[in-house]
Amino acid sequence: MDERPSEPELKKLLEQLNDQNGHKRIVAAESVQRQRLTDPDIVNRLQWLASNDPLRVVRDTARSTLIQLGIAPPAGEELKPEAPPLSRNKKIRNLLIGFAGWYIANGLFWYSQFGGSTNTNTNGEYIIANLILFPINLLVLIILSAIKSTRWVGLGILVALALNLLLALIVGTSINGWCFIPFYVK
Repeated sequence: MDERPSEPELKKLLEQLNDQNGHKRIVAAESVQRQRLTDPDIVNRLQWLASNDPLRVVRDTARSTLIQLGIAPPAGEELKPEAPPLSRNKKIRNLLIGFAGWYIANGLFWYSQFGGSTNTNTNGEYIIANLILFPINLLVLIILSAIKSTRWVGLGILVALALNLLLALIVGTSINGWCFIPFYVK
């Protein structure tokens, strides 16, 4: 709220708004907001940043600065509120949905394909089913983890996969160990 900055200070601020480093652009936009600068070159740069910057946080900061200065952001570029963070209970619920959902979905697939049969002499049908099902599981895991609102469901699926791997390692090791017992017992 002091007097207007000197020309070199305005030029330096404009250079910071044009900097390659996103953090420097944010700091410069916040500085413009604090000093309530309405220099036409700076306002034009802020408007460009508000609609074209590759970093969302820079776009949001530039929009916020323009609004605080009493300048409308570029058309159709009003600030969109962030979705509220998930509560602890919702995170746990989503994690359990992913965990249980993975077992249910995969169990239904296996039951529909093999009808609960444990006959392993099926000429590679289990292998083919795994070659189809594993990439689908990975794709679903990646998609759910990439979407912010379903990340905890994706984490639940990841926990289910990790638990399955751990169980397979324990069972495989114990069965192999059990098979070697006759060779060590006299």
